[in-house]
This record gives sequence, structure tokens and C-alpha cells, in this order.
Amino acid sequence: MNSIRDLEQQNLQDSWSILYLSLTKCLLQTLPADQAEAILRAAIRIYATTIGRVERASDQAAGLLINLNTFFRQPVLCPRDPRLRVDIQRLNEQVALLNVIRCPFASLARRRGAEKLAKPFCEEFCSACIDAYTDGVSQVNLSEVLTETQNTHCRIAAYFRPANQSQALRKLSFSSFEEHEPPIEHTADAHNDPETWRTLADMLIRAFLDAGIPRDIVEQGLVLAKEEITAFLRYRARCMERPFDEMFLRNNNSLGNFDPLCEV
Repeated sequence: MNSIRDLEQQNLQDSWSILYLSLTKCLLQTLPADQAEAILRAAIRIYATTIGRVERASDQAAGLLINLNTFFRQPVLCPRDPRLRVDIQRLNEQVALLNVIRCPFASLARRRGAEKLAKPFCEEFCSACIDAYTDGVSQVNLSEVLTETQNTHCRIAAYFRPANQSQALRKLSFSSFEEHEPPIEHTADAHNDPETWRTLADMLIRAFLDAGIPRDIVEQGLVLAKEEITAFLRYRARCMERPFDEMFLRNNNSLGNFDPLCEV
């Protein structure tokens, strides 16, 4: 059974997903298809790169080794959703082989018939994020995605080898040149707070603008997102038997009560 905190985390994830789908829908409906998809993929890569750089800087400041085990087990800007199910086949400093069995982002897109809007995100995000985190010396392969109806999982294979770094940088990333399986570590849920989600929402909006998407299209996407998120959270408040008030919005809404466009 889900706790209230679990349900709040799910609402934060889903409201962020609705934001992405709303921005993407307005973009694809306004510009020619080929142009819109190219800009969308660029925006996703900008968003992923920003997160990867933040993760790298945070780990460096904490004195952690910059490698795949650290990236996946100690994220700063990747909140945990209790609905997410990942089968870790192999995870160490150099290799990450993961099967995502259940993904709340893909599930929401499927419920809304928006798999085509979500698929570019699935295809671009992980590779660009890890590339930024490893300073461009990793290799990431995505062989299947859950936003394709015939697939039962998302297959992620990432490689980050000591041989691709200088000796000086190697010491900052690896405990050994050999590949060793580290002990299983519990990934803390310390960053599952609404402000982390609002930071991610802000980064996403800024990425769309930085990719060159016209401001009026982004504004249309935000208007649609606010309408969709409001309707969604009103429904969720009834399901949770909670009043739809300021406190509920503060704990369940990733978009927040602000307009990032005014700050850019």
C-alpha cells in the first residue's frame, strides 16, 4: 500500500510528465514535423546535459568518484518514484546494464495516447545525460524503449572505461583499472522533495527556450500544462481525500506557482 508520501512523489512525477507532454504537443502542432522533431530532440539533449553537469559537479564537490556506479546510485536530480522498477543486471564503475521494467513516464504517456510525444525523450535523455556526466568519454546504447507498444522493457547499456581517460583523470573516476562489482548500496530517497521537481521543471522550460523554440510556443505549452496539471491534481486530491488547497499544490505540483518565462 502506498503512503501519502508515496502518492505525493507519484503526483510530482506525473505533473512533470504532463509539463513535458504539453510543451511537446504545442511544439509539434505548430512547426513543420521534421523541424519540430529536430528542435525537440535538441531541447531534450540540452535538458539532459544540464542535469549531467549538475550531477558531475555535485559528486566532485562531495569528493565522490565520477563513474557509472556513482551516477546511478547517488543521483542529485533524479527523484525516486515508487512505481519505477529497474532490473539491474550489472552495475559497477565501468558498466551499467539495466532493464527498466516499469516506468511512470512511459505509463502516463500510454494512458494519454501520447507515446509518440514521449519516445524522443526516451531516446535522447539517458545518452546525453551520461555523456555530460562523464565529460564525453562514455558510450550509451538504448536498444528498446517502453514507449514502443511492442516492447516490454527499456534496455540501457552504458560503458565508461579507464582507458579512455588520462591517468590524472582516471584517478578521479576509478578505484581500479580492473572491473569489480561493488557491494550493493541502498539509494537514498533524500532528494524526493517538491523543490527538486520544480528545479527539473524549470530546467525543462529553459531547455526548450535555449533550443530556439519560439517563446509564444513555449507560452502556449505552459498554458496547456497548467490546465492539464490542475485537472489532474484536482482528481488526485479527491482520490487521496485531501483538500485541493495551497498545501496540496506545494507537495504535489512540480510546476509550482511561478512563471520561469519571466526570469529568462
